[in-house]
Amino acid sequence: MKDRINRNKYAILFGIVAFGLTIKFEVTPHNINNFIDVMSNLLSFSSMTTAILVAMLVFVPKLSIGPLKVLRTDKKFLDRILITTELYFLLSVSALVSVSLFDKTTQTLFSTLILGIVFSLFVSSLVETIYISMVLSKTIHL
Repeated sequence: MKDRINRNKYAILFGIVAFGLTIKFEVTPHNINNFIDVMSNLLSFSSMTTAILVAMLVFVPKLSIGPLKVLRTDKKFLDRILITTELYFLLSVSALVSVSLFDKTTQTLFSTLILGIVFSLFVSSLVETIYISMVLSKTIHL
């Protein structure tokens, strides 16, 4: 567990910063222009990314033959893909909850907390996706 947290420290750090900034600046649906559209787009993006990452799980054994196997990081890379997939799935659920519970005039602390979770998951997911893309580009030599 300690190794997993250490491997994902940047995603955790950026997620905490995003949550903190959302709370500090009291971001509510009322503050976001086109709140429903933003959350719907976020929901679509996270759903598509979840599907892409699940499809990517098929290719990890192929990468295990090459450089990832030599470095003995194939299982760690698979774990990172699974964590990122879970983050995007949770982002989809939290975006769906925010669209269902709040309209664009909502200005409550609860809405700020939910948006903090949404933005935190989004930032953490992006950080993990960037790392996965970097590893794949080095492995495949793009």
